Formats: sequence, C-alpha cells, structure tokens
Amino acid sequence: MDGQAEHPNSERINQWIVALYPELKRIASSILNANSCRSPTLRPTAVVNEAYIKLCNGRNKLNIETQAQFLALAATVIRRFLCSHIRKRTAQKRGGKGARCLVLADTIEDARQPMIIDILILDEALGMLKRQRPRYERVAVMKIFAGMSDAHISTYLGVSPRTVSEDWHYAKGWIANHLSADGERAP
Repeated sequence: MDGQAEHPNSERINQWIVALYPELKRIASSILNANSCRSPTLRPTAVVNEAYIKLCNGRNKLNIETQAQFLALAATVIRRFLCSHIRKRTAQKRGGKGARCLVLADTIEDARQPMIIDILILDEALGMLKRQRPRYERVAVMKIFAGMSDAHISTYLGVSPRTVSEDWHYAKGWIANHLSADGERAP
C-alpha cells in the first residue's frame, strides 16, 4: 500500500462489484445486440470490466452507502462507456457513418416485436429528457442501463416506488415519441 488509509466504503463497494458482476453482465448482454455490435472489443464482459475499472478507480472518492446508489452509478458508467465507445468507433469509419450499437427497445416500450434503437439516438433523447425532467431521465437510465427495480430506484431517489413507476411510464412514452419522431428505429 502507499500508506494511505483505505476509504471506509471501499470494502462495501468491492463486495457489491463482486456480487453484482453477473447481473451487470446480464444487463450488458441485453443492451448489446450481437448483430449490430460487431466489434471484438464491445462485448458484455468488456462493458462490465470497463465499468468495474472505473468504479474501482473512483471508489475511495465515492460516498456510496447503499446498493441502490452503487447500481445508479454503475448505470451512468455503463451508459457513458457505451456511448463513448460507439462515438469513437463511428468517427473512425468513413464520415462517421459506421455501424452503431443498438439497444433492444423492449425495456422502453411494450412492443410485440422487439425493436432496436441506436444507442446514440437514445443517449440524445435521454439528454433532452434530462433538461425537461431530470428525475425521469435518472429513472430511465437506471432502468435501461442497470435494470434496477422500482424499489432500488425509489431508495436511491428518495421517492415512493409508485412515483418511480409513474416516472418510468412517462419517460418510456417520452422516449418512444422522440424516437418515432426522429425516425431512427430499426425493425
């Protein structure tokens, strides 16, 4: 060690990382669509490992008390990593028009047939939603990128599970309307 005392939350964060790694990997698998993410570096394990590294690097600075706080942070890290990776990859393609990673829309709308959505368009929609309704955006990010339950989200946000459910219902509709107006969904 370098002589610095370990932050009191470090052990707790380490335990959450180990305990939740399989769940985060499952979520990353559901986000990534193998047919649209043809990058050898963008696989569920790579996504979760990158999130793990970022969380480990920052754990001594983090003030995380609950599993819900940890999952909310993991959702943000996963979203940022995926969007950054895709932006870099598309910028390297001719004119930035390379294949993009897509996200399954079944978490966003109750479609009979699964739809896929460009993750960068989704990120843009979430950014717009955040400017209008920040809490709704947080709920959407935690649902889509961490698969968090209403109970975990309500603990994190300090609101009732019913409020989370209502926020999610609104956010899904808002995102679906934005995406359909943008015409960026693919069958």
